[in-house]
Amino acid sequence: MKPDEAEEYTQALGQVVAGGWRQIALGQRLGVPQALKLSVDAWVKQRLGGYIKYSVEERKQAVAELTAEGYSERQIKASVGIDRETVRKAQGKPGRKSTKAQSKTPAKQETLGRKPTTDDEDDPLDVIAGIAVSEEARVAADRENDRQELQRQRAKTREERVAPPLPTGIYRLIYADPPWRYEHVKTESRAVENQYPTMELADICAMQIPAAEDAVLFLWATSPKLTEALKVMTAWGFEYRTCAVWDKEQIGMGYYFRQQHELLLVGARGNAPVPEASTRLPSVFRSKRSEHSEKPTFVYGYLESMYPAFTDADRAELFSRDRRPGWTSWSNEPVGAV
Repeated sequence: MKPDEAEEYTQALGQVVAGGWRQIALGQRLGVPQALKLSVDAWVKQRLGGYIKYSVEERKQAVAELTAEGYSERQIKASVGIDRETVRKAQGKPGRKSTKAQSKTPAKQETLGRKPTTDDEDDPLDVIAGIAVSEEARVAADRENDRQELQRQRAKTREERVAPPLPTGIYRLIYADPPWRYEHVKTESRAVENQYPTMELADICAMQIPAAEDAVLFLWATSPKLTEALKVMTAWGFEYRTCAVWDKEQIGMGYYFRQQHELLLVGARGNAPVPEASTRLPSVFRSKRSEHSEKPTFVYGYLESMYPAFTDADRAELFSRDRRPGWTSWSNEPVGAV
């Protein structure tokens, strides 16, 4: 496993559960701690928030299931966060002191002709078998196959894709969510192209936006794309004025900070009106994120209330994902375009 893939697994797991033994065990099988140059114990304590405290019965169940899947005592100890004597007790084995008088020659194993192993040495066949029977591994494999098939389909149609023409009206309020293209994605599973067709920055800048001479622009931008968003705003003929912050209330990915927000930039051109004092809203609004790239629907209401004098003919949304009553909607996706 590559370090960036291990980091992605760790961050995703950290959002779901702190120390769940099934996920920890799968991480061992996949080599996540090793890829991050950490022991399993350090990985759990430093990156996943520590082990969950189990009842006696829950601990016995965990040990029994991992034993059935071929994990060694050492691996079970690391997954569940207990000492090896407790592992052996849960397995119904005698304590290690009582085994000293036994022969130093390991008993011959009759299982599929496998070579004898010690607690500190994993049989590669056991590891492979453990992955094969792991439900999590099967689900992950199915998801990866689906993703690759989706990529093949998109690659096949990408050259044939022709976006519909832009609206022909002249609009005083433009609301846009460009499909930014990310050039430095290290793992294919995180590529934005898996979700929707993206565009080159130059192509976005070159768009002839149907904006009036006196108009206001509300432009969505992720924090890594802030520079590009300001270039787009300038290319479309707007000057930057201010921004608002959407707090998604859930932590995402990130190379410096784990992103939890998105920016809504405001630009103006000509003699664009500013909202009346009574309609000005807080610059931070909170709403849990939902589908990939989907924005909070109440933002439409915010914009409508800020400019109550604007009519349906004044409002246009670019790169929309759905229709909104009272707005002219346009999408760069030919299939299902609105």
